Amino acid sequence: MRSNRIIYGPSTFHIAPPLLFAMALALAATADAAGAHAAPRIRVNGQCFETVRGETFFPIADTAWLLVRMSESDIAHYVQTRSAQGFNTIKFGPESEAVDFPKLDFILDTLAKYGMYAELFIPSYDYHAGALVSDNYEVGRRIAAAFRERPNIFAYTIEGLDSPHAKRDPADMRSRVIETLRGVKSADPDRLATFHPRSGQSVVDVAAIGPEYMDFYSVHKCNPGSINDLVRSEIERVPEKPVFLSEPVYEGRASMCGCNQGCTADQVFEHILGAIETGVAGISYGHHSVWSFNLGSDGKWGLDPSPDGLPWKDALHAIGAKRITDLAEDLRTRPSPCPRTVYSAETRRDASAITE
Repeated sequence: MRSNRIIYGPSTFHIAPPLLFAMALALAATADAAGAHAAPRIRVNGQCFETVRGETFFPIADTAWLLVRMSESDIAHYVQTRSAQGFNTIKFGPESEAVDFPKLDFILDTLAKYGMYAELFIPSYDYHAGALVSDNYEVGRRIAAAFRERPNIFAYTIEGLDSPHAKRDPADMRSRVIETLRGVKSADPDRLATFHPRSGQSVVDVAAIGPEYMDFYSVHKCNPGSINDLVRSEIERVPEKPVFLSEPVYEGRASMCGCNQGCTADQVFEHILGAIETGVAGISYGHHSVWSFNLGSDGKWGLDPSPDGLPWKDALHAIGAKRITDLAEDLRTRPSPCPRTVYSAETRRDASAITE
């Protein structure tokens, strides 16, 4: 039976205000014991996402690019905290074609305990080594084959279009990311997949990759300022597909992307709220100290050095994360911000009859 219930957060309890955060964290720790938070597969329904049970799914994703580098105890702490804060999706992935499958399995298992999803990024370019992936098709196929039985991967996102090689040889990079996608779909054809765009650019218009290659459109803007026009151009695209805010400006960023004076939670939420108001099917958040898992001792920010970073465990509780908690609670108690659906009341009843 299809349901009008909207899945925003990973758990059934209400997100607590800041003074009750520790209680919420304790409740989240029991999610696996309760057994009530299984994450069904996600599919597209018009310009929205939904579970295979027919519940609208609105991703609230956090950015954790370097999560695969962390210890199992740190991964567990990170996921438990983000679950209690109202996030339902985490974006991460292998950094190169040398995939640490046991670590990815552990992360996916940990997410599953809290009914959470992965947006799993697949490399078409090794950003750390500054090298091309040797066999894009095989990398995509191998990763998708390893995880095709896991329901809690929201989508695969193919990286590479914002790489240095994409600037040098955009046509070659285009062919490489498409080959990665083909490898993914050969092993797991029903899993949602898309491409990660360069900041402020459309995958279709700029990278010249046809809509037929992607299940939904992604939007990325690393600079502060309105994102509405960029989102609207994707929402109005034909054919219609869901639009996902894959990467807004990062809270706490202190270099590049117009953030030399430090980008704030207000600037992040100008993107997030603008995207929701314009009609996205899901949003992402990111804190610069969290995605890089900054230790706070020597100013390292992973890929983007800065002397001003917070230790990542402190940054987990930054202003933006607290506002995500409020947003997740607000979304639970109001109609879906993703009203576009191919199902009218009549066709929803017909579809229910088929699947019962």
